[in-house]
Amino acid sequence: KLSSLGFVKKGCGKEYVTGILIGFGMFSAAVLLCIVTGSIRFTGSGTFAVSTFLLFTAGYMVQGMAEEVLCRGYFMVSVGRRYPMAAAVIANATAFAALHLLNPGIAPLAIVNLILFGIFASVCFIKTENIWMVGAIHSVWNLVQGNVYGIKVSGMQTQYTVLSASVTEGRELINGGAFGLEGGLAVTMVLLAG
Repeated sequence: KLSSLGFVKKGCGKEYVTGILIGFGMFSAAVLLCIVTGSIRFTGSGTFAVSTFLLFTAGYMVQGMAEEVLCRGYFMVSVGRRYPMAAAVIANATAFAALHLLNPGIAPLAIVNLILFGIFASVCFIKTENIWMVGAIHSVWNLVQGNVYGIKVSGMQTQYTVLSASVTEGRELINGGAFGLEGGLAVTMVLLAG
């Protein structure tokens, strides 16, 4: 059923908007940690066009929600019906991380962070009993990462950004290096706090 995947009608708009704010806030906190530690700097504005930004927004809305439906709505719920919920959370978080193993710049800390994001998203799904908030968090996390801050999204660079960012060499442990912030300690700290 759609409801078992988390598509609950009651409060869906409020949950989605709350997810947008949380996703933006969480990733912005990781960026702020990188700025404070000198691990990233902004070099000006990027190549920005409203129409392109809106296309990326629509694309990330579909991509983020699709990954959440697959990993949390379907996989975690299915495993959770047969095994303890803790096992379902770990299994789907690990599967979520595995989906990114072929991405450019993947490294051990990036895998840890992807698992942490999967755990965070799972707990969010369980607590809210719907997919809307976590789908929005995931979508906005990716959108602001690539198309607002100009940072690689899971190792992939976009050309159409509001800002242009560059990472500081020698600070890869914090800024994630070739994988982007998702491969660094700034994101680890934000996800642990989340």
